[in-house]
Amino acid sequence: MLALVGLLLASCSDDALAGIGAGPSDWISVSMPSTTVAPTTTLPAAFGVNDVTWFNDTLVEEVPDDPEQVLEVVRDRRSGDRFVQVSMAELGTVLPEVEIPATSVEPITHLTSQLVFESGSSDLNNDPVAAFGWWSAEPYTQSRSTAQIAVLTVALDSDSEDIGDSDLTCDRFPDREPCLTTGVGADTQWQFETATGITSLWYQEPYRYELFIRDSVEADLADRMRTSFIDIGSVLAEREANPPPSTTTTLPAG
Repeated sequence: MLALVGLLLASCSDDALAGIGAGPSDWISVSMPSTTVAPTTTLPAAFGVNDVTWFNDTLVEEVPDDPEQVLEVVRDRRSGDRFVQVSMAELGTVLPEVEIPATSVEPITHLTSQLVFESGSSDLNNDPVAAFGWWSAEPYTQSRSTAQIAVLTVALDSDSEDIGDSDLTCDRFPDREPCLTTGVGADTQWQFETATGITSLWYQEPYRYELFIRDSVEADLADRMRTSFIDIGSVLAEREANPPPSTTTTLPAG
């Protein structure tokens, strides 16, 4: 009898009980919820130029149809500066054939526009005659190196009238390297890589355009901006049809 009790106690030791409950997990099929990961679709962070805050939009309430009258108003605002802040409507009245990108891209939030005058003169400059800036913050509240995402300069350039096929190589700009060209004939663009971004240059009579976009902008978005140029008149017509909320413009001092 004592031997039988000892045998029973030994069979109930901790080691003998250690496997109890482990067996079922080896063979019972546990129904686990299946997880399906849907493919992520990221839409390009691109939007219309009219969806950007135009920093100079409220400089004037009405713009005359006469370019000379507009220039007189702008000259009164000049204060000696060559680059003078103007509304897009003023710029479009003076230079109606100028084109700008219809597409803006992340992280752009603001747009500035300027007419450029000759030094010490009341006449418009030729190179450049106009300038635009795209910003990721309210203009002039942060440094250009931080907040200015893209810059477009427009020049009146007589070369735009008679560029031949032999001129459509990087040899045309020997001091601007590295360089590559895209497009053929009248569609040729030059691209110059810098330490902070890429400048695209092209001719469209009577203007020469140079658009710089920082390399912080994704390449596909930068390409969308470069290839979306339309005339200012079309941009302004869309703006008039769908006006943005009113804003207040405070020009930088000096």
